[in-house]
Amino acid sequence: MVVPGLSAESPIDHGIRLGMARSDVVGILGKPDSVDVRDGAQLLGYHAYFEDDPRVSLYYDARYEFMDDLLVAVSISDGE
Repeated sequence: MVVPGLSAESPIDHGIRLGMARSDVVGILGKPDSVDVRDGAQLLGYHAYFEDDPRVSLYYDARYEFMDDLLVAVSISDGE
């Protein structure tokens, strides 16, 4: 689902907001499961599976995209 009109004031998950510094996001979520660089953007990935976390129905996959160390996009999928 794409959320139109998401602003820096809109909370995304765990109080994370667009425009936050990468270090602040990592401070909230912990060490990412993956780190990639694509087209100048740094992508941090967080993943969980139902075997590991009872809150997850199938899998949880979240990507946080940073440009110039600031959060510019978030993609979250819950596997449903």
